[in-house]
Amino acid sequence: AVEIPYKPFYAYEETLATFGDVPGSPASLLSAYERLTSVLSEGQVGSLPALSDDLRLSYRELFARRRPILSNDVYLSYAPEDRLWADWTTWLLTRAGMRVHPRPIAGSGDDAEAETVEEPGARTVVLLSPAYLRSTAARRLWRHRSGARTGQLIPVRIAEVRLQSPYTEGVPIDLVRMDEAEASATILRALERPAGVLDTEASGNRPRFPGVQPAIVSLPSRNATFTGRNEALDRLRDQLVGGSQAVLTQASHGAPQALYGLGGVGKTQLALEYAHRFMTDYDVVWWIAAEQAELLNVAMAELAERMGIRLGDNAAEAAQAAKEALRKGEPYSRWLLIFDNADDPKDLADYLPGGPGHVVITSRNQMWSEVAVPLEVDVFTREESIEHLQRRAPGLSAEDADRVAQELGDLPLAIEQAGAWLHETAMDVDEYLERLKQQPATTLALSDTPPTYPAQVEATWNVTFEQLRQRSPAAVRLLQLLAFFSPEPVS
Repeated sequence: AVEIPYKPFYAYEETLATFGDVPGSPASLLSAYERLTSVLSEGQVGSLPALSDDLRLSYRELFARRRPILSNDVYLSYAPEDRLWADWTTWLLTRAGMRVHPRPIAGSGDDAEAETVEEPGARTVVLLSPAYLRSTAARRLWRHRSGARTGQLIPVRIAEVRLQSPYTEGVPIDLVRMDEAEASATILRALERPAGVLDTEASGNRPRFPGVQPAIVSLPSRNATFTGRNEALDRLRDQLVGGSQAVLTQASHGAPQALYGLGGVGKTQLALEYAHRFMTDYDVVWWIAAEQAELLNVAMAELAERMGIRLGDNAAEAAQAAKEALRKGEPYSRWLLIFDNADDPKDLADYLPGGPGHVVITSRNQMWSEVAVPLEVDVFTREESIEHLQRRAPGLSAEDADRVAQELGDLPLAIEQAGAWLHETAMDVDEYLERLKQQPATTLALSDTPPTYPAQVEATWNVTFEQLRQRSPAAVRLLQLLAFFSPEPVS
């Protein structure tokens, strides 16, 4: 006798157990039918022929009855540093027929995780990375979602990270060292979607898989203590690609983006972080120091050589050849040029390629707004100032960090100097603030700069130099001498 178990699911759904059950499960309806078939065929047929998971799921999908809002809506929780992963995942799931709601984790505050609390039954894909694990807001969100027991949390590991509490609940999907096809199939299978519904080789403008590195890169090292600026970076990214949050597309013939602002607000660091954060979306990433116009030909000629363009020793001709190749998008259509600390727009007029790539310019000169899309860079928010000070000086209380930030007007350069000083000397905050107040309130005569900014930077430098003068007068003398050299390495 063969017992056929009663399965309520199959009593109400028009789905065959052939496709609904996972092969090999002894208590499944499929296994019972296989045993019955074996008896009826006198052992000639004992099991269903092997069927790939992708094919089985694709057939099951045809018979599935879904509640569209609950089953097709997917929330995506990620750290702002991982936006490329979020863009690619959003594109992937959208192409698979889902409605994706990206939810970046904010740096602080309770509102960040509150807006990510979804209706019962919703699924949340969480992109686990070092930046995500550092976020206190992410930890609060995870505890809230896992404690509520509503919906489904789907953790996805996108970098080599060691998971600790509270992220040890459940088994994460691991995409580390996978190529795009493998990563796509893994995510879709976790969301019960067959990988066969999507052709990852489809051409066209779409987010690139984050595991691909550029063919040509020339960048300064990434700032390991870079803090915040997520809103500005997202605005810059959106302006460059000209797309929406749902499915981003590569912009064509886009205007250059000009980051302008006062000295010390972090324009260069913002551009550098953008280049590193979104590097894998480009084939060419090229950084050019634009302070000295006479060196632009040399920088562009070096790019021409890296692109395989050789025109002899004439730097000007090589520079124009590189510009023309970028304009045509041959051989690379995804490229990023960054001109750092440019002054007069006329100096760069002969070096802006146009074409399918992206150009970012940093400058103190507001005249750039006439020839490029402007993005003003302001001082830190108070939360960013406190976060940066505490990263640079571990052990500094939020209250003391707030007092230092207040005194320095949240100017990033001054905040960085203060944080480095407090870490190096372990000086009491009260003593440091008193020293700042004792510095002369002289300012630099810059017509477009509020006088308080240079005074605060000067005050932090003066505190440092006074201490250095006491420790090593010779070192101070050497610094004074080097101040008259050009901003290039001294050999």
